Amino acid sequence: MNSEYEDSEKWHKDLLYRMATPIKGVRPRVISDELAADLDEYLAFRHLFRSIYGFELKGDRIDHLSEKFDSVSKKFTQEIRKFLRYLKKEAGLVK
Repeated sequence: MNSEYEDSEKWHKDLLYRMATPIKGVRPRVISDELAADLDEYLAFRHLFRSIYGFELKGDRIDHLSEKFDSVSKKFTQEIRKFLRYLKKEAGLVK
């Protein structure tokens, strides 16, 4: 693997965890630590999927991720909406 690809993979993970970190005096966290960990599982799977042939994938891992997808996507939607409400309030668009 070339270093540009590795940097790209690291960049995605860094961004994910920066979103879970509040910046004092600037913004609250965008997503919870729990959601970041859940999303990290999908990010790791994506990396694995892109790096190996399909026959090497483990069915139990795919089952696990597919079973929790609905709850993770619902949690993601709720937390992003909460953050957007914060942004609108800060911008004076809502009370």
